[in-house]
Amino acid sequence: MDLEGILNRFEDTDDATFKEHSLLISKGIRESKITILDLIERLEILLTDKSVYKRELGVLILNDVLKGIPIDSLCSKELEILAEFYSTKLKDHHQILPGACTGILTLIGFEHFPGHRISVILNAIFQNVPCQQQQQADRYTIFQIFETSLKLFKQDILNMKLDFVYGVLQAIQGERNPINLLFLFKWLKEFLMDIPLHHLTEDMFDVLACYFPVDFRAPSNENSITREDLADALCPCLCASPDFGESCISLALEKLDSSLEIAKLDSLKLLREGCSTFDSSIYLENSSKIWPLIQKEILTTTSPQTKTESLKTLQTIVSKITNNSTLVHLKNIVDTIKGNLLPDSKLFNISAEILVCIAAGSQLTCGFIMKEVVPTLINVYKMSAYNDHKSVIVNTLVHLVRAHLNFKKSLQDEEVAELSDIPLLCLELLNVDGEGSKKIGLDCLVVLVPYLTLQMRETLYTNLRNIMFTPVNENTLQSFMQCLKTIAAYYPDEVKNKIFNIKPQLSLLEPFLKSKAHLITLDNFKDYVIEDYLEGIRNIEYSGITVRNLRYLVVQQQTNYQLFKYLIDKNVLNVVIELVLNNSIKDMSILTDVSVIMTTLIAPQSYEYQIEVLKKYYRVIFEHVDTEEFNLVLGYGLLVALRRDVPIDDGICHVVFKLAVKSDNRFVIDFAVELLGNLVNKHGDDENFIKFLEIVLSQYDQDAAFCEKHAKLAYFITKGLILRNHTEANKWLNLLVKLIGRYPAFIKDGIKIILDEDYVAFSETFHCRKVVLYKQRTFNIMVDKIIDEYNKVDNEEGKKFLLSGLAYLCEYVSLQAILFKFKKIAPYLMLCLEQNDTPDALCAVSTLLRKVCTQDSDYLKPYFNEFITRILNLTTYKLMDVRIECLKCLTLFVTVYPDSVLFQHKSGVLKKLAECVDDKKRLVRREAMEARALWSMLGELV
Repeated sequence: MDLEGILNRFEDTDDATFKEHSLLISKGIRESKITILDLIERLEILLTDKSVYKRELGVLILNDVLKGIPIDSLCSKELEILAEFYSTKLKDHHQILPGACTGILTLIGFEHFPGHRISVILNAIFQNVPCQQQQQADRYTIFQIFETSLKLFKQDILNMKLDFVYGVLQAIQGERNPINLLFLFKWLKEFLMDIPLHHLTEDMFDVLACYFPVDFRAPSNENSITREDLADALCPCLCASPDFGESCISLALEKLDSSLEIAKLDSLKLLREGCSTFDSSIYLENSSKIWPLIQKEILTTTSPQTKTESLKTLQTIVSKITNNSTLVHLKNIVDTIKGNLLPDSKLFNISAEILVCIAAGSQLTCGFIMKEVVPTLINVYKMSAYNDHKSVIVNTLVHLVRAHLNFKKSLQDEEVAELSDIPLLCLELLNVDGEGSKKIGLDCLVVLVPYLTLQMRETLYTNLRNIMFTPVNENTLQSFMQCLKTIAAYYPDEVKNKIFNIKPQLSLLEPFLKSKAHLITLDNFKDYVIEDYLEGIRNIEYSGITVRNLRYLVVQQQTNYQLFKYLIDKNVLNVVIELVLNNSIKDMSILTDVSVIMTTLIAPQSYEYQIEVLKKYYRVIFEHVDTEEFNLVLGYGLLVALRRDVPIDDGICHVVFKLAVKSDNRFVIDFAVELLGNLVNKHGDDENFIKFLEIVLSQYDQDAAFCEKHAKLAYFITKGLILRNHTEANKWLNLLVKLIGRYPAFIKDGIKIILDEDYVAFSETFHCRKVVLYKQRTFNIMVDKIIDEYNKVDNEEGKKFLLSGLAYLCEYVSLQAILFKFKKIAPYLMLCLEQNDTPDALCAVSTLLRKVCTQDSDYLKPYFNEFITRILNLTTYKLMDVRIECLKCLTLFVTVYPDSVLFQHKSGVLKKLAECVDDKKRLVRREAMEARALWSMLGELV
């Protein structure tokens, strides 16, 4: 191998061939054609050259070659020679130091590197490389050398004794770069746990303490290091060594007493984390300082986070220092708080939180709190005359009980006999006036259900049945349901026999069924609930209410596909369909409920089951749809949730279309047009389908009389096509643009149909096709078509309607999509503000202008003069909403544009605003005053 020839080709580290040449040499070493010593010998001319640049090039060549060979390819002797070489290079010119450090980092990673040489290299770094004078990346390399050395050669590092500690101390002192600091903090935790510091303990702590608390503002880059990253890494370092204990506690207490919130949060965390390392005696010695400071934060802070962290820290420290001989410290804390345990005290709630928090810390603290506090609270409960006060006390008692039950699985406690009375207090709350008390009683009983005696449960069953049939607010209802479900899980047979063992009156059937429905996910209640629902559906008197509650049940459990399969197996779907078919039900609410049940149950089922249910009911539903148009609601439920590959009769689209056009029932029309849009989206792209679209499209003749159902039908068919990006969609979009001018009353609703993603009939749950970014693509196409049509139309009314359509389009797409087309649509938005008198369209444009200004005001700047003139004219428009939106625009303009853009309009704006401040509507006057104040100051401040 012509090593010398290859070396002669190296000219510059930035040269494109540098890497290529070094890889050739690495390959030669791997294939044993040359040795690393041969390379060093050939590099001597470069390495000893008078030019610093040449010597640096030699080091960089060697570094690159080392990176290209396996870590087990060099023997110990070769590595020792290289170690000596790099150690020597650390004494060379400062320009060579970065390359030498990079080489050392690579070198010590080799498998056979002799450990006894690590001390020589490290001492050379300590003596010759002033770390904090190097560039950030080079300092990072040095810190990596420290980390790798300790990881691979721990015993050799320990043999260096304090030399290594002192060297590291000097290297890291004064580091400010967040990347380097994060690396150091993560590594120093291991360093401090492994390396004795001896008399350098205080120095090391002082170096770390200067960063506490971390005060760092991260740049806006998402991937940048945050203040929290640094703080989370620093804390374990400060707690890593038991020898840091006294200094660490003092530091934390000093910063906890500051006014800076991040200092408080970091200090609380430091106090808490230190409990895992420091001896409890240190916390005991400082307890007289710790408790007052934490108490002050808990009682006075307005920050929820600081309060939460303070409670957690108090819990951890109290658990750390409390044993049988130190209970006096805990007693002092409890005695301080007990005076606040009166329900009318402003400090009751927070004092209760403190006691509950301490009780949850350990079995010992919990037992002490129970003995000290529970009897007191029960006595206060007995003396309280107000139900609200009693509720607060019971709630606190149950929180204490919850902590107690984490350590002892029973309410029977010889030392605190009063614990067994707490369930009775909860039951008492269920009988008082006021839903707040009932809710608290129910929530508390959820915790205590496993520990209730039979007599207590009997009382609870009576109360639950009463609440079930009593109108309550939503919060109380949720608490009732949770309590019912909890006790049903523990005592299913008792709940069936004591609560649901009745046949309620028709007026009480709904809460009865809804309560049962809440239990359907419990194994012991699944069959019980379903059989009851089936019985109710088959009873024509109860069927309407039962079906409504079945709909509630399936919608609440809409992701529980296992339950849906179970309902199918229990014949629920067949029963609800046959209820309608056999009884000729025309009540639209019942039909709608049945339809929702059908779609929800059918959608997740297998292809085979959907085929089966389609064969069973398709013909019987649709064969009389001409005369029984309400059957279409069932047809919707049957077809809309089918998978795309389930074959459907080609004629169904024609049937649904005819009914949508023929029917005069608004509900039937709504179901028909959504179903047709759904079928269009999922239909196979065959000849019959294309022919159907052509037939329907041909019926929208220029001279045809239009009504809402015709327009709505066209919009839904178009939505079905554009969602799948069908080739026929363009023709239908052309039709819609024409409809905007011909049926203006439906413009806004029509645009909503096209671009709103909330239509269930077109959801992926119902297996519809939906291409990516369909809204943005449709927006771009429709903008172009509306503008083209606007330029063709001679009718002024038609032009206004098209401008309204353009305004409504902008309400349903992202701002980025609008900005992409803003240059094209801006002139037409100006025309809309000038020529249009549709309030919704005017509000849409003015709202859009504010969004554009907020996002990037430069987009609006070329058209600013025209827009502000039109906005100003609309500040006295007849409708209040338009006036308010335009005034908000004027206010925003002042905040985003420089005086040079605004000043020419100042006098005109202030003159107009003088009218607005006398507006008859208070909200308008308020916006006008704010706008006038800002415009008045324009140009006044230099």
